[in-house]
Amino acid sequence: MLFTGPCAYRRLGGLAITLLLVWAVGCGESSTPVQPSSAVQVKVGDAAADRVVAFEMTLTSLVLTTSNGQEVTALAEPRRIEFTRLAGALEPVALLDIPQGIYTEAALVGSNMHLTYIDATGELREYTSSANFNTSIMLDPKLTVNASSVLGVDLNLAASILRLDSTNVEPPQFQPVYTFSVAPVSATEQQEEEGALEHVTGVVTAADSGSFTMLLGQNGIPLSFAVDASTTFQGVTLTTLPNMIVEVDGVTAADGTLYAERVAGLANSNGAVLEGMLLNGAIIPAGVVRQTARRPEGELVVHDGMGSGMADVLVGRPVTVDFSTAAYGINGEGMPDGWAFDLIGGLVFNAATIFPGQEVQIVSDTGITPLAGGYTVPARTVTLQEQAASGVVSDYRDGLLFGVIFDSAKTQTVSPRSAVSMPTAAFDLQLPADSYLRLLTPFTSVTVGIFPETRLYGTSTVSDLMNVRVRGWLLYFDDQLVMIADRVDFVSAPVPTIVRTSVPRR
Repeated sequence: MLFTGPCAYRRLGGLAITLLLVWAVGCGESSTPVQPSSAVQVKVGDAAADRVVAFEMTLTSLVLTTSNGQEVTALAEPRRIEFTRLAGALEPVALLDIPQGIYTEAALVGSNMHLTYIDATGELREYTSSANFNTSIMLDPKLTVNASSVLGVDLNLAASILRLDSTNVEPPQFQPVYTFSVAPVSATEQQEEEGALEHVTGVVTAADSGSFTMLLGQNGIPLSFAVDASTTFQGVTLTTLPNMIVEVDGVTAADGTLYAERVAGLANSNGAVLEGMLLNGAIIPAGVVRQTARRPEGELVVHDGMGSGMADVLVGRPVTVDFSTAAYGINGEGMPDGWAFDLIGGLVFNAATIFPGQEVQIVSDTGITPLAGGYTVPARTVTLQEQAASGVVSDYRDGLLFGVIFDSAKTQTVSPRSAVSMPTAAFDLQLPADSYLRLLTPFTSVTVGIFPETRLYGTSTVSDLMNVRVRGWLLYFDDQLVMIADRVDFVSAPVPTIVRTSVPRR
């Protein structure tokens, strides 16, 4: 057997969520040996539009065409996806078999679009369309599938939204823009593009001594994971798994088998789990709004969810979250090794630092309840998730210890035990005028910390005036927004200096 256990496939870093399709190959004569499966990873929401806070659409079909004209159906049934939370992340949408070969064309159909954005007055606006969105693409470069592989299908949301009138006079215009990529499933340390599954959340429908099956949130795809002695179980066992809502980190074997490295129990069938963006009304630090008491409630724009009371109608809409008895934490799988946030200058996520614009996971023991024309969710836990922000790099500095990464006047003492992995560089991400973070907060920039574990895509180094997208953990620190970078994606070359000669820093 090619796979020797999930530890052999441990990935370098964590991304919130993974999109996979497992393909089997071998369409020759009956005497031809069966070829390895090909794991296909569908990547969506890679370049989100800044003003958009939720975008949901049903992927109705995906058909690939080989160089000899053979059409291959790559999506067995429609899948409902919310895309904004997947900027720089991936999620499974199907499991199927296709032939090996060179693929030259792709045809996709999407339908039932639901768009939520912030208008010029700062209010949420929704737009829906029942139209089908048909896209046919000649693949350049062509995609070659000759072994277990990961195929990425990336929806560029920013390029897909042709018009978004913040004054609400004209309706939004949308035409999907996709790009494709392919990479082999890695046999060693997997990244999400190579078969790793990050923070996959769903309801377990069946379990036995060696495996379990779960259904993902609104997506609804069933995924079966093998487990072994190296699988870590947190708050749940194989015996208690059925009907539990769980979060799974795993890997893909060379034959397409999914293996669970970590299984964390979140809630039973009476509870619910939501992921979304905190909106106005979240608990804003007193130093920003001069409030004398913490508000016990806030709004969450729902991006995905499962459990008691969850329905598709809630996606893209705000629900009221009761924070009064909640515990706080950070979804730190894949964070810089050894980083103890609570030991480093007060860089924490708690009731005093929760902030509008942060992506969080809400776990409730009692589910989602209709109340006074809306919905309310009593939170047992509020967990900070990874999210993405785009902008222009300014004031890039490297070789700094953590104590001076933000401001030399705010030097913090760091315990050596918490300094296993320290930042190697930092920069200020200047946010676009219509960034959701600028629209929801008083801030115009985010201070970004780069670590040895931070991955760079499309560039070998970061420099001033470069346009980038950063995915990581967003925190409030000493009257600043700070993002711990899990990955940095190159978007475009530096802005010409004749256009922008200097970028102010907060």
